[in-house]
Amino acid sequence: MSDISLEMVTGKLNRVGYDAFMRALRHAKSAGNRNVELAHWLLHILSNDRSDISLTLDHYKIDRARLLKDLTDTVDGFRKNETEMPGVSNQITDCLDRGWHYATLFFGETQIRTGHVLVAALKSLELRRAFSQVSKPLAQLDADRLVAEARRLWAQSDEENLRPMDGSGLAAAERTAGGDGEAAARGTTALDRFSVDMT
Repeated sequence: MSDISLEMVTGKLNRVGYDAFMRALRHAKSAGNRNVELAHWLLHILSNDRSDISLTLDHYKIDRARLLKDLTDTVDGFRKNETEMPGVSNQITDCLDRGWHYATLFFGETQIRTGHVLVAALKSLELRRAFSQVSKPLAQLDADRLVAEARRLWAQSDEENLRPMDGSGLAAAERTAGGDGEAAARGTTALDRFSVDMT
């Protein structure tokens, strides 16, 4: 029987989350890490000053420089010298799955924003614990407060009005004036692009 694949879920990421995910995969591969881990992905999400997560941290006065150092130290501590293509950790898979649920059922969007991933993780005891392991300040965010303030906090984000990378969400594309909609609808999936990029 068919199942919902990682490829399908990553296709629901917008360009900001997707690009960070691809950079995280390349980072893990070049370092010889066994898996792409949550710390890899968060490190590359936070490299964008206008991502939902970056704007959230700035608003709540959480030191992003400290977070980036914590994440870098965590990534540097991962086992190296693997020669195979890295796998994707269960924590990232869980973040994507829960992020999609919050994106669609709670926020009413067709894209998974990095903010949706953050909310989903903070609402999960297990994922909040995983966030705490890579950087304690990240896990100290108040999920309910963030949910209440999310629309306002993320209004100036680079993720506002983007489309999923799989090309779905035509309504979002129509709201985007000449944005990434056309490029996102080329018909290839996120992992297809990664496979091509790595060859």
